[in-house]
Amino acid sequence: RIEVVDASEAAVGDVEITLQTSLNGYATTFTASTNSRGEATLRRLPANTPLVPSAGELNAVPALFDAITLEPGEERTVNFKLSPQ
Repeated sequence: RIEVVDASEAAVGDVEITLQTSLNGYATTFTASTNSRGEATLRRLPANTPLVPSAGELNAVPALFDAITLEPGEERTVNFKLSPQ
């Protein structure tokens, strides 16, 4: 589950969340949009594969230190705070 809030901790709805990874040498993306509570749920993500959250364009290359790696059967909630630009 992913939660998106603004700088004041208010939920941000209608944000597209993209997780990028490489599976068997192919770039793969998983996407979901946040609801009115700023929450999105991604299911059936691959285990033991680094997933990189991206808040920018799909062609942007996020840093690998931001990667999330899940163990088989693991569930995790990640909170992203968006800053005004």
